[in-house]
Amino acid sequence: MYQCWQVLSPPPQDYPLAMCDGRTVTPGDMLPINYHMKSPERDVTYQSSGARFSPRHDWWYFPEMTPQELLVFIDFDSAKGDDFKTLHVAVAEQTHARSVPRISLETRYFALFE
Repeated sequence: MYQCWQVLSPPPQDYPLAMCDGRTVTPGDMLPINYHMKSPERDVTYQSSGARFSPRHDWWYFPEMTPQELLVFIDFDSAKGDDFKTLHVAVAEQTHARSVPRISLETRYFALFE
């Protein structure tokens, strides 16, 4: 599964994207997280995952991205299963006094190979 992430607001954004090199994440770093959403129509529970802190993790963040830039990364590879994760999260930008609210777009694409 490929993911693409693009900011639509000018830099610097208040919550830029941070990514962790998946090669530095082990299956033991991952934790299951259950989300429960309730609405008048239905109750839905789904599982995602989070990660424990590890000094092995190699994090990068992108505080000055422009709308002309696009991040493309692999979020899941069935050939590697749960042995590969690209952790990603928005982080609070505290170095720019004039940061603007981040507006962004995230899309996911599935590539199937035989």
